[in-house]
Amino acid sequence: MTSLNTKYNVFVFKERPLVLYVLVFYIKSELCYKKVYKNEII
Repeated sequence: MTSLNTKYNVFVFKERPLVLYVLVFYIKSELCYKKVYKNEII
């Protein structure tokens, strides 16, 4: 029972930073895309 619990905790701990990383990457790419898009329009 404890090993399963530990595995679950490790999984949750590993998954959250991944989601955060993806979110940060998405926001950065959106900002970069908008900058490039604005520069092309100008």
